[in-house]
Amino acid sequence: MVKLNEVGFKEEILLMIKFTKEDYVNSIVNGNLYMNNIKYFVDLENRTGIKGQGDKYEAGNVISDVEIKFYKAGTDQLIAEGYAEEIIDRSNFFDDLPIFCITAFSANDFKIIRETGDYYEVAFDVEESERNRMLANFGEKAILINPKLFLDKVDDFFRNDKTEYVARRVNYKNLKTNDEERIMNYRNHFLLPMFTKDKYYEYQREFRIVALGHRTENNYFANIGSLDKVAFFVTNTKDVFREITLQIRKK
Repeated sequence: MVKLNEVGFKEEILLMIKFTKEDYVNSIVNGNLYMNNIKYFVDLENRTGIKGQGDKYEAGNVISDVEIKFYKAGTDQLIAEGYAEEIIDRSNFFDDLPIFCITAFSANDFKIIRETGDYYEVAFDVEESERNRMLANFGEKAILINPKLFLDKVDDFFRNDKTEYVARRVNYKNLKTNDEERIMNYRNHFLLPMFTKDKYYEYQREFRIVALGHRTENNYFANIGSLDKVAFFVTNTKDVFREITLQIRKK
């Protein structure tokens, strides 16, 4: 089978899916974007020990395999030394920033199963190991969303609200490797840490919205208006990868 990215489609987002619990479906379809702050996700993994839902590295500068030495102030006299498997340097600047997370699928995630003169019919082509991790860590319901219409509504909301926000895909890096550029960027580019996660989470294909103008100690609701023309299908998460096909108009 030919992948969609082999026929002229690149990295543009073709489909967004909000995986959630059944209890939250109606609220999301009504346009309520529930945003926990970044500290919530840090605390979630630290509290539960479950990697995949929370993330102790969230917006942190991770430095691994660290030798630590302490010297007497103003001298070369070594007074103590030690070793740390990793150090997580995190600025409090990020703690109270609310985020909304959604899964974004691109051309690389689809294979062509039929072709007409006007469009390709495509089905998911996602590694089984990644599908299994989604099923294990995401909610039981999947809301399929038109990405352009959704992001237009998000932009309209924040523009009318007269507050700043930023929305983009998450970039995945091996945080166990001491990449000099990544470490230096932590202090020099304030946006990058919010959109950099460990490659362990790459299966999540996360697209993130950060409400810069609504810092909160708990959570924040952004009501962007009904998604009745944006969220075009709701199904069970376990059925997404075996039953869903899309028609993608040719370029």
